[in-house]
Amino acid sequence: MYMLGIINSRRLGRSLGVDIVGADKIKRCNFSCVYCECGSGKIFTKRGVYADFDQVIKELKVEKEKNQFDCITFSGNGEPTLNSELGKYIKEFKKITEKPVVVITNSALISNLDTYNDLLLADIVMPSLDSAVMASFKKVDRPHGKIKLAEIISSLIKFSKEYQGILYLEVLLVKGYNDTANDLEELTKVLKQIKFKELHINSLDRLPAIELDYYTTEEKEQLINYFKDQGFNTKGY
Repeated sequence: MYMLGIINSRRLGRSLGVDIVGADKIKRCNFSCVYCECGSGKIFTKRGVYADFDQVIKELKVEKEKNQFDCITFSGNGEPTLNSELGKYIKEFKKITEKPVVVITNSALISNLDTYNDLLLADIVMPSLDSAVMASFKKVDRPHGKIKLAEIISSLIKFSKEYQGILYLEVLLVKGYNDTANDLEELTKVLKQIKFKELHINSLDRLPAIELDYYTTEEKEQLINYFKDQGFNTKGY
């Protein structure tokens, strides 16, 4: 129920996906991103218990015996940090396996102290920052009104300097939404304050929530090279 199976990730290898927020087919997220492969849905703002902890652990033990995987990744039908037991899961997963525990997050709750501390427990954190410009941030990520971009940015900077694991910073660019010269310049200013191992520049890959324009191969290369030229260890996906 909660295991998504083995996903052959371009970034993480054979990743065992775990969904602790949307296994009941309800999308739970504090963003409604235009590019989301899960489509649109009700926006959730509060952390809660959205999975059966004992059942998740039982399923993980079964998967460990059945499959070979390189890491365990919290992902799925929504934002994993919305589960208030995230830290509890990470601690228990580390007792069961030595494989790295990964959290993919939209960064919306990183300013929440409990979420911040939960993320510190993970071996790999992959936070997103699609824009450093408020208008573009609202346009592409469509966050709940209580979410503040400035708080996300300041918390990401702080977290990156305290975190002892591996940090891969994710940016998803959408043609005509968050890719103007000003968008790229402002994002660069912020990125230079964040300590990360790799910068991942993503573009549309799967069917998005709404109809969007796709970059050509040449356009994608130009964007990736822009960030490389800024001195960032950049990979494109």
